[in-house]
Amino acid sequence: MSTRSTVTVYSKSSCPQCTATYRWLDRRGIPYEVLDATDPETLTYLRSEGHSAAPVVEVFRGGAVVRSWAGFRVGELEDLEVLLDLEAREAELDAQIAALSEQIARHAV
Repeated sequence: MSTRSTVTVYSKSSCPQCTATYRWLDRRGIPYEVLDATDPETLTYLRSEGHSAAPVVEVFRGGAVVRSWAGFRVGELEDLEVLLDLEAREAELDAQIAALSEQIARHAV
C-alpha cells in the first residue's frame, strides 16, 4: 500500500515569497499545512536544518522529511507536483491490484 506525502510550509507575515508559494500550490490544488516560522521553537528547528529564509517547504512521507527547501522555487514545486501525481497513480494501481487479487481469490475457491 502506498504512503502519501504531505506538505508543510513554514512562513511569516508580509512575505512575498510565502504568498507566491501558497498561490502556486493553491492553483494546482496541492494541500499543505502552514506553520509560523517566527515561533521561537519552530525558528530554532528551521535554523538547525540550515534554513534562514522563508518560506521553508518540507515534504513528508511516512513521517520523515524527504525533501525541503527555502524560498519560492518553481523547479522544486514542479518536482513536488510530479511526485504527488505519481503517488496518486500509485494509489490507483494499488486499489486496482487489490480488486483484482480479490477477484482471483473468489474464483480460486
